[in-house]
Amino acid sequence: MWTVPCHVDQKHTILCMQTRRNPWLREEKKQLKKLQEKQLAEKQLKEKQLKEKQLKEKLQEKQLAEKQLREKLLERLLAKKLLREKQLAEKLLKSLLRKEKLVAEKKQQLNSVLVSA
Repeated sequence: MWTVPCHVDQKHTILCMQTRRNPWLREEKKQLKKLQEKQLAEKQLKEKQLKEKQLKEKLQEKQLAEKQLREKLLERLLAKKLLREKQLAEKLLKSLLRKEKLVAEKKQQLNSVLVSA
């Protein structure tokens, strides 16, 4: 039996000897290597797709959070605007009541002046 020294290990040495003697085993080894490369490429593709899916989900979550934040800010702004309008309306109402009171007092004064005259 013809042997070729191999530096890797005994199993590898036996495989080396077998492939040197059997060309079909060499071809099988090449096909196995191609298959392993294909499986590795598929695995990497699946991992990449999974990462992309996770990134899309994170992006959607982030967009949803931003949308909710915008809605809250709009609600706060609207509440502040309504509060300002309410305060302004109350001021105007007080002002009108004061003017009405003054007008009533003037009328009373005029009536008392007319009655006394």
